[in-house]
Amino acid sequence: MSKLRVAMVSFSPLATGGIETHLLQLFHGLGREFEFHTLGVLAEPFLSLAGGLGVKCVPLPAPSKLNPFAFLRLRKEFRTRGIDLVHTHDTRGGLLGRMAARAAGIPAVHTVHTPSFFLPAKPLTANAYRLAERLLIRLASERVIFVSKTIRQIYLDGKLVSPEKARHIPNGLEPEWFTPVQHILRRQEEIRFLYVGRMAREKGIENLAAAFAIVAGRISEARLQVAGEGPKKEDLLRAAEQDGWKKNLDLLGLLLRAKTREAMHSADIFVLPSEFESFSYTLLEAMASGLPCIATDVGGNRDLIEPDCTGLLVPRGNPQRLADAMIRLAGDPEMRISMGREGAVRSREYTLERMIDGTRSVYHEVLARDHTAGKS
Repeated sequence: MSKLRVAMVSFSPLATGGIETHLLQLFHGLGREFEFHTLGVLAEPFLSLAGGLGVKCVPLPAPSKLNPFAFLRLRKEFRTRGIDLVHTHDTRGGLLGRMAARAAGIPAVHTVHTPSFFLPAKPLTANAYRLAERLLIRLASERVIFVSKTIRQIYLDGKLVSPEKARHIPNGLEPEWFTPVQHILRRQEEIRFLYVGRMAREKGIENLAAAFAIVAGRISEARLQVAGEGPKKEDLLRAAEQDGWKKNLDLLGLLLRAKTREAMHSADIFVLPSEFESFSYTLLEAMASGLPCIATDVGGNRDLIEPDCTGLLVPRGNPQRLADAMIRLAGDPEMRISMGREGAVRSREYTLERMIDGTRSVYHEVLARDHTAGKS
């Protein structure tokens, strides 16, 4: 019996990050049941990793938001490849992919990783995104998967999605992340703050740099370790040079997940200064690694962090409050141990098995519904 074919669509550049991790987990967990085709802006190492799992990869150029040629290309690919279900994963891919799926008569599922209306600074633009999302969900989405329960509630409260279409399936971790964590303070005098992620505007890199300048002025042994690449890397280096803490900065480069675990196991405190998040893999991974965490109080970060229990939440765009939290944890070893232990326990709720089972159920539900509708 041939496998049902699922087209994954994302026009956010796929190299390494949260969406990439999510997709690779689905390919690995559901690859025996479904034949996956990935269409979008594909780059290394994602391209090689997906290909190694038997995924049929179709690299496409990054289109504008309402590019008719991209729409037509997607519709053609869906039909030519005999796609049974389209699953979209980012704002642009969600727009063009769902429209093309509807035009091709194929059911579509959309996963909300970062809501499009979190991005624009202007209210009118954000409202336009909300309207577009409401229409896409009503007219071209059989189901909407939310990795964050907080974001799901925002959509429900804003009447963007009906409860019967909304599914909460949080991101999950592989079993090896849940190996027992040794909560023993490192004996070195230095305190290592770790950030893992893309160095981009939405990740709050300027906020992190300004906060660490305050921290380094108070704690000479503090070190900021940054794992990742991106357009804000030069800005971070420039700030470190100008504010006199470049000697306290360690740039670890782009790390694959195995190396990320090693970095987390040798750090003291994890910091996530994002302007917005849905459900951060790196925050979950840090908690599973036994690290006390500091994050901005945005999006789905509150799904994971219970203030003063599993970590600390601070307002976004406020370097002083972020620095205060960093200094507080640096000076309180017992709090770090307590938060690390509690975070590690909480993280065990978010298993990969739960994520795979939930996604499988959505696929079968949508495909069965489409099959029934086709017969009627």
